Amino acid sequence: FVWEVYGGAGLGHGTNDSDSWASKKEDYVDYRVGFVQADCGWRNLTRFLHIDVSLGLKTGLLFYDREMRDDASGEYRYSAGKNMVFSPMVEVRFGWEHVKFNLKAAKSLMFGIAGSEVLEMAPVDVGVGVGVFLPMRKKRK
Repeated sequence: FVWEVYGGAGLGHGTNDSDSWASKKEDYVDYRVGFVQADCGWRNLTRFLHIDVSLGLKTGLLFYDREMRDDASGEYRYSAGKNMVFSPMVEVRFGWEHVKFNLKAAKSLMFGIAGSEVLEMAPVDVGVGVGVFLPMRKKRK
C-alpha cells in the first residue's frame, strides 16, 4: 500500500460546435491548469505487468479564455476567468518495474471564482500516459 502526492500543470483547448434547426452555436476555450494530486493504492499487485491500482483526488486552479458566438446577433463574445477544480479519480498502471503505462478516469467538478462562469465539462474525463519511477538510493551504513 502506498501514498503519493505530486503536482503538475497542463494546457488544453476545448470546442463545442452544434448546428441544429433552431440555432448554430460555436464555443472555443483555451485553458491552463496547475494542480496538486494525492493518490493511495497498491503497487506491483502482480509480477507479470507489475499492475498498480489507485484512487486519487486532484485539486487545482484552471484559468481560461473563452470565445463564444452569440446566436441572435452573430457577434463573438470574449471572456476570461478562473475555476477551482476537484477531480476524484481511479487509475490503473501496468508495464515494467520502473516504466508503466497508465489509464485514468475522473469526474471533474468545477466552481467559479470571483464571478467567473463555470465551464462545462464532459461527464467523465479519461486519460492515458506513461510514468517513470526512479529507484530511491539506499543509505550507506
